[in-house]
Amino acid sequence: MMRIAATIFFLQMTFFLVGCSTLQVHATHATKTQPLYPYAGTKSAITKFYKSFDDYQYYGQVYVKFIDIPLCLAADTILLPYGLFVLSKD
Repeated sequence: MMRIAATIFFLQMTFFLVGCSTLQVHATHATKTQPLYPYAGTKSAITKFYKSFDDYQYYGQVYVKFIDIPLCLAADTILLPYGLFVLSKD
């Protein structure tokens, strides 16, 4: 039980520390500034990853942005039913 709780805590902290694009996309959709569609967070993470090569500010930035891509893919897969529901509703 403790191992599961530690794993969940680690994943939550990773999402928040990396700045998960999926959470950002869903938060901006709540304010209606950006349309929500399936895997929008993953697309945003990939865009940020490519931009990090142009706007290189600190050492290791590219690796942090790269870690965000598979995490956002997993989060978008978990939130896929919600994204499809919102898409069909709009």
